[in-house]
This record gives sequence, structure tokens and C-alpha cells, in this order.
Amino acid sequence: MSIAVESLTRSLASDTSGCLTAMVLDVENRIYAPKLPLISIIPNGMTAGKSILVKGLITGKHRKLCTCSRKKCFSNFAINLCCGLLTDGLHRDNIALHVNPRFDNEHKLVLNSLIDDTWGPEERHKNPLRKGQAFMIRITALPDLFKIAFNHDVTIEYLHRVPLSDIKTIQIEGCVIVDAMEYFAAPPTRRTDGLMKTPESARSSIKADPFILYAQALPFSLPVNYKEALPVLRFTMWVLKSPYRIEMDFLAGDDIAFHSSVRFDEQSIVRNVQRRGKWENEERLLDIFPFQPSCTYELEIHCLAEHFVVRVGGSHCYNFSHRLRPELIDRFNLKGNARLLKFCLE
Repeated sequence: MSIAVESLTRSLASDTSGCLTAMVLDVENRIYAPKLPLISIIPNGMTAGKSILVKGLITGKHRKLCTCSRKKCFSNFAINLCCGLLTDGLHRDNIALHVNPRFDNEHKLVLNSLIDDTWGPEERHKNPLRKGQAFMIRITALPDLFKIAFNHDVTIEYLHRVPLSDIKTIQIEGCVIVDAMEYFAAPPTRRTDGLMKTPESARSSIKADPFILYAQALPFSLPVNYKEALPVLRFTMWVLKSPYRIEMDFLAGDDIAFHSSVRFDEQSIVRNVQRRGKWENEERLLDIFPFQPSCTYELEIHCLAEHFVVRVGGSHCYNFSHRLRPELIDRFNLKGNARLLKFCLE
């Protein structure tokens, strides 16, 4: 166990306030001049609307910090929002957000997440920071994504891959000097008392907002209601590094009105119906297998009068003709080797 984690554990054992006393955390949720590598408990966890501000100085070319935990310490640094205290070794707690400015030849900003000891697909951007200059990074959590602002000049968005409620700690490492770190609580929600309400007669003409969920674990199950038609399903998923199956089912009571099985070992998508416990004839015809490991995909499922339409990445993938009446469908299930990042019913 590292010295920083041992110190953190001792602080937590002797301090029930939830704040890291060993790191000069004052009553206004500020940490001044922390030594690196740093790992700190986030007071009250990470919630939508909360933000973390980090101010400091990026060390100049070839300036090595004796406290730096990285071998190539003058080439990059990292800010990690973590799901626990295990930040080193073969088995680490998940990292919901990895912000990694790199100052090597590529000079890129890399964003990523570590889930089950496996890094996901990188999101790369031009690095907005420079060596030898002061910097300010503000990370703001929203319901569906992070907004990461650099020196008030550049703001980059990153879609959640891990639920906000899982985030417990922040880690900073690398060749950088941190002057201060500050936590800002979510602004209070507005009260609606006394506001004019929408008349009943007008409500039917207002389109309902879509139902949206973020960062859901698999297997995932949700009731769906047939009202004149099934809602359009849109969801974003990240395929794991070594996938085997991803399956989705539209259930109609004890039957399966539409079963779709993405089979990576066969490079096929099998579609079928299960009626009274028995599978019917499979459909496998497909122009191209659209999925690859360690990639993110957006899927749309439309239920039309005669068939389902499935789109992947905005492109048509296949149709599946109804064999059971779609008005009988009452539930949607999704399971397999993927992470559900966003799910929307429209």
C-alpha cells in the first residue's frame, strides 16, 4: 500500500467528518499545496452539478519532480476521478474519468475510463495546456456527462461510462505542481411553489420529454408501454475488450416477441421469436457485421406497423418482421458483454 493511501486510511479511521484532514482541507472544501501523488476523498461524493477546480503549474521541459510517481514525469500528468482507494497494482478500483494531458511528440489530451481493470477506448483531443505555464482545470459533473474546462478557453465533454454515484476519490499524479484544489457543491434547485401550472386542457398537446437513463449496469431491464405504437429506443453502449454475446429481447408476457443476439464468435446477429417456450426459425442474413471489441456504438430500434427497424451508428442494419402482435410487448431486456452508457425512450 502506498504512503498516500496509508495516510488516507489513518485519516478516515480517526476522522468521521468525511474530509481528508492530512491534506489541509479547510471548512470551505479547499486543499492547498498538496504533495503528489495525491489521493483525496471527495466530500459527499460526486453528484450532478458538483465541480472540482484544480489550479497549478505545469513543470517545464525536463524538470523532474522528486515526488512524481511517473517514470516519464516530464511528459504528462493525470487527474483521475476514482471509485475507491485502490489506484495502483494489477487490480484497481474503477476510474470513472481519466484526464491525461500529454506533452510528448503527439501533444494530445487523452480522456478515458478504467472499468474492471481494463481501459476503454480513448477520446483524444488537442492538448490545450503548455509546459511551464500555469493552468486551471474545472471538472463539472452533469447527469449525462462531464464538462472539462481548461483555463476558461477550451471546454470538452465526456459521456459517463460509470455512474456518478460510484465516484469516491480524486487522484492527481505526474509532473505538475498543484497550488490549490477546490470542491464546489451543486447549486440549489429552484423552487416551483407559486409558479403557474399548465392547464389540464393544454397538457395533451405538449410532447412528453424523452425518458433517459445513464451508465446502467447489465443485465438491464425496463418496462415499455405500447400506446398507439412502441416508443423509439435509442441507446449507447461500449463493447468490452473480449466480447462473446450481447442480447436484447422484447418480451410479451412469457414470450419473446423479438430476440436479437450479437455473436462475436460467429460474426453474426441472430434474430428470432420464442413462443410458449419454443424458439422458431432463426434469421441470420446480414450485409456486414457492424460491431468490434472496445468500441462505442449508438443503436436505434423503431417498431413500425410491419416490422422492427434496427440502426447502428445511424446506418440501417436489419429489419425483423413481426410474428407476435407488437401491442403485447411489455418489457425490454439487454444483457451481455457491454456497458450501457445511455438509454433513451422517445
